[in-house]
Amino acid sequence: MRKSSTPRLFPNWCSATSLRNMAHPAKCWLSFSAIIHGLEALSHAASATHTRPNMSTVDPSGHAPALIDLRSIWRQRLLVIACILAALGLGAVYLRISTPEYQVAARLLVENRGQPMQADALPEKGFLPTQAEIIRSPKVLSVAVADLGLPPQTPTGGSQVVSVLKQLQVEPLVGTDVLSVEYTHEDPDLAIQTVHAIVDGYKKYLQETEQTAHRETIAILVTREQMLRKQMSALRSDYENLRTTSPLMGQDRDAAGVQRALLTTLGESLATNRRQQIELRNDLETFTRKGNKLLTAKSKPDSATDRPTRDTTVAFEDFRPSINADSNSRSIDAPISCRDV
Repeated sequence: MRKSSTPRLFPNWCSATSLRNMAHPAKCWLSFSAIIHGLEALSHAASATHTRPNMSTVDPSGHAPALIDLRSIWRQRLLVIACILAALGLGAVYLRISTPEYQVAARLLVENRGQPMQADALPEKGFLPTQAEIIRSPKVLSVAVADLGLPPQTPTGGSQVVSVLKQLQVEPLVGTDVLSVEYTHEDPDLAIQTVHAIVDGYKKYLQETEQTAHRETIAILVTREQMLRKQMSALRSDYENLRTTSPLMGQDRDAAGVQRALLTTLGESLATNRRQQIELRNDLETFTRKGNKLLTAKSKPDSATDRPTRDTTVAFEDFRPSINADSNSRSIDAPISCRDV
């Protein structure tokens, strides 16, 4: 699972509205440049046709004169004025006919959230150029075109996204985390709306990317949770089986405590056996004393007085193996209670 890096945007629209009512400077400069070059060409042509160069102004090497003959220009002043007026008229007509273009600019501060927040951390190379290409991508521009309500096709039959892309420039400013977004269009209001729509489309793209990363993380966590639940169920079954086979397990006791509990149980069992042994011995002695008096008299083997003594003797003989087994077992310090008969 990789760590996602998501940029944050801080737009600035101050420069976007400052160029709203200004004509495009490139076309104005071309117009005045054409006027100046036309005047120079007319002046040179007039001086070459109606005047002859003075030998005093010609260099010995045969080059053109270094100074302009103002008298010859003054003699052709009407022609010069006519050329100037014609050039000014052509410039005015050009400015009247041509459609001015407006350039809208915006600045976006983009920060990389995946970059460690350290004072000496170097910025990631290629991050801002990557974000600039994302803004120029068809995915972002198609969202902007849809938000503006523009048709998918231009009046000439071309793609609206391609038309917007041709007039869009996105460049990172050197040494900063700022992206410059510039859009040129004939309609200033539409240009501003287009820049807003492009920035909003870029924000939507970032949100979708972040949500996709979150969904992938949630899916991985859900799968991990299901696997852990299965493991927990298996471990719980094993624990229940262990509790069934070993009742002393799981009672907050360590290994020594379990052994002590076993010894205590065995000691209690041995004490019970010894107590029963003593009781039987006492009963045997009692019946023996009473039976000795009855055995002196001659009676039948199956007489009523002889039957209790014989039954006690048989019971004692049957219990003797268990008494011997308890005597051979290891000794355990357990209290033994005896009662007097």
